[in-house]
Amino acid sequence: MKKVLTVLLVCSIAVSSIFAQGQMESERPVKQDVKTGLALITSASGKAATSKGDGQGTANISLVAVTITEDGKIESCVIDAIQGKVKFSAEGKITSDKSTPVLSKNELGTGYGMIKASKIGKEWNEQAAALSKYVVGLTADEVKAITLSSASRNGVDLASSATIGYDDIIETIVKAMENAKNLGAKSGDTLYLTHYTNNSKSKDATSKGDGQTQTYATVAAITVDGDVITSMFVDAVQPTVKFNAKGEVTSDAAYVKTKNELKEAYGMAKASSIGREWYLQAESFCQYATGKTISAVMGTPVNEKGVATDADLVSSVTLAVANFTDLIAKIAK
Repeated sequence: MKKVLTVLLVCSIAVSSIFAQGQMESERPVKQDVKTGLALITSASGKAATSKGDGQGTANISLVAVTITEDGKIESCVIDAIQGKVKFSAEGKITSDKSTPVLSKNELGTGYGMIKASKIGKEWNEQAAALSKYVVGLTADEVKAITLSSASRNGVDLASSATIGYDDIIETIVKAMENAKNLGAKSGDTLYLTHYTNNSKSKDATSKGDGQTQTYATVAAITVDGDVITSMFVDAVQPTVKFNAKGEVTSDAAYVKTKNELKEAYGMAKASSIGREWYLQAESFCQYATGKTISAVMGTPVNEKGVATDADLVSSVTLAVANFTDLIAKIAK
């Protein structure tokens, strides 16, 4: 009888354990599909050099990454901006150090220096973080309607926490929402906005042609679950200002399209050994990275030119892998 009671007791405990485990599993929130979006809004402008001082090419890039729920609301948002400045002389020579890394306003933090002129005593990155928090749960139409006098939400009062220029940022948030796609991300995944930006393609003017300032930014929205990449969305932009050997600006201030916006007009397919445009190669790499761990993607095998030798990439991506892994490296730190 004791053996029978023991067996029954063990079975009862086992059933209770299984039931409790099943109940715990059922109580865990089910992760829903979310869309990943990215947008860049960019302008380029120039100031001529004079006998009193250097000229300058300036690139202003507003960038936003979002994840969007099935009902069209922002689940997470990251706002950043890049301001590239390259100086040139009245003789048409670049006078800035082209090798100096270009940091975003979030990366600069207090080094950006907005707090000195801020009426609310907050740095740019602090204000961007507050606005990012404010828009969570809003639709695109609701984002468009935001003003400084909008009611507080998510613990954020805009009038006292985020007075940075709204027009470009709001436009970029909405554009990121419109660009959002189902790329594999799930609710609860961590969203990152990363970039790699340089001025290395800036060059002097000569008797044979204009010089240029160029701030070249490659940007990614990346979602991760633990150490696994669940989605990746990449774009790039090359705002350029031209000037002659007298330091006179020869290009107009203008909105600058990204490579994804240019598509075939970017013109890489003509020079590509596989006949594929930049945006298509970027999409292929993002698909390759999705579902892999960060370390696995960072360890993608390449040849002496930095081009992938992985069988899943050789037929679709001939760009140097570093064009994309540099973006992932920033979240691997």
